[in-house]
Amino acid sequence: MSGRPRPSYQDLLDSDSRPVPALLRQRSEADFGTAEVPVERYVSRAVHELEVERLWKRVWQMACREEDLPAVGDFVVYEIASLSVLVVRSAADAIRAFPNACLHRGRLLKDRDGSCRELRCPFHGFTWSLDGKLIGMPTPWDFEHVDPEKLALPELRVGRWGGFVFVNFDPGCAPLDEHLAGLDAHFARWPLDRRWKQAHVARRMRANWKVVQEAVPGEQEVFDAVTGRREGLALPPLPEGASARRALAAGMREALRPVCGSAAVDALCDAELVDSFYYTVFPNFHPWGAYNRIVYRFRPDGDDPDRSIMEVMLLSPCPEGEKPPSAPLHWLGEDDDWTRAPELGPLARIFNQDSANIPQVQRGLHALQKPGVTLSRSQETKIRHFHALWEKWLEPGAR
Repeated sequence: MSGRPRPSYQDLLDSDSRPVPALLRQRSEADFGTAEVPVERYVSRAVHELEVERLWKRVWQMACREEDLPAVGDFVVYEIASLSVLVVRSAADAIRAFPNACLHRGRLLKDRDGSCRELRCPFHGFTWSLDGKLIGMPTPWDFEHVDPEKLALPELRVGRWGGFVFVNFDPGCAPLDEHLAGLDAHFARWPLDRRWKQAHVARRMRANWKVVQEAVPGEQEVFDAVTGRREGLALPPLPEGASARRALAAGMREALRPVCGSAAVDALCDAELVDSFYYTVFPNFHPWGAYNRIVYRFRPDGDDPDRSIMEVMLLSPCPEGEKPPSAPLHWLGEDDDWTRAPELGPLARIFNQDSANIPQVQRGLHALQKPGVTLSRSQETKIRHFHALWEKWLEPGAR
């Protein structure tokens, strides 16, 4: 085929109207080979149970946003597979996490998000303070054999980054900073802790969490929907010889100026305003870079390897000062159309395009008469990288 070669991404960065940050110039020569991904990773109950023991009980995972816990006593119930966690603001500057289970007979302490002054079991009334100390029990004369200090709620490790709260079941885990090594540098220009949660939608899916995670819509398509690139973004007439890319960046820059401030916006290069940067924090947390508002999270739905939960948050920049209230979680069922969450705007239609295929992928994996899924070598590198990390975490004794 004749014609001029298409410019590389580095060529586009060379033509940017602003200095391009070094992080956008980073390139990786990593090669994850051409091996097939075993089908059993998506369909096997034994693999699911191994993930619970070696992955979910040991890896740092995002549980909620800090603004989901605005006042002392606010709590969020975070569930993954068979595990349930109670994340509580125990003091103005303290967030704690406990296994969501009464130490008397094992009943869930809380069934849903809410606010309280103490953690009281609805079954028999055993009660703990917000920092996990046992402060009350029925008929204490019949529990003289119980040492109240030994019946304090066990705590999970808690860490914070970018306005998110992370939890880890493993008391010997590496610090969150180590797990997120390098991420601060990438988001220094796009601080997520200065955003507010404008929308939060979850939908139950008939597929393994990895199938859904690997089927998220294409970056550019999503970027267009979220930024209004195809609808709602008014651009000035394009002068002769001017770059459409620069014009679009200029339009985005002006749209962000009222909320981010002129100094911050003028420092952003064109690439940060018009390109898609889709990050993955292993295993299931996906914040988008620059000023794309999307954050994804994927997790098993209960103790079923064929069911999962897909979540979408929209984090919008806000002016200096107090943040607007955090949007409540809007649950959709397995058969619900994404458009039943109007807060997602044009994104809902894009999610619908892929959601129709996902259950059929899961059924097809059960029917597949070959041991592995065949991936491309370069275009699906992100999936290959994920599975390379997955293999390391599921090795016996790995951390």
